[in-house]
Amino acid sequence: MSVARNIEKLHRDFLWGGLVDEHRYHFVNWKHICTPIYNGVLGIRNIVVFNKALLGKWLWRYTSESAFLWCQVVDCKYGSQRGGWCSNWICEPYGVSLWKHIRVGWDCFSKYLTFKVRYGTRIKFWDDIWCGNCSLRQRFPDLFQLARVLGAMVVDNLRFQGSNSFWDVEFSRPIQDWELEVVIS
Repeated sequence: MSVARNIEKLHRDFLWGGLVDEHRYHFVNWKHICTPIYNGVLGIRNIVVFNKALLGKWLWRYTSESAFLWCQVVDCKYGSQRGGWCSNWICEPYGVSLWKHIRVGWDCFSKYLTFKVRYGTRIKFWDDIWCGNCSLRQRFPDLFQLARVLGAMVVDNLRFQGSNSFWDVEFSRPIQDWELEVVIS
């Protein structure tokens, strides 16, 4: 059981009967008790959710403070991927529990990120949310399966000709007539 769950259990035990071992009935749902105080409830902080938020903050700091010593230590020890947005997965069974626990939350955390393209060297063309409300992989699944380079960055598919720019996505086969409208969109 995690530390956050143990702390939450202590909160529940205290609120619903002290530290006595006998069974007590709960007249109010725990989720309702954790509702903010301005809604007229107790406002006890949900420790599990709060812990996820704090771990998410470390993931955010990893991406935005890459020049700091602690980020460089994580990079040297585990390596980074996705253009420096997150560290590699940690598979070692010992000595890495802190960052390993933080890194586990990346998949959940990254769903709420949107990216500013800039040069396009750190943004995955198909997987990251950079053009609209969802990834291009989700919006155009048929085109994604036709793409020649599934892990391409935005800069890999953008070409410049003089002062004009255009998209040049390589597909594994020629585009059919009925697919042209989707490619244009």
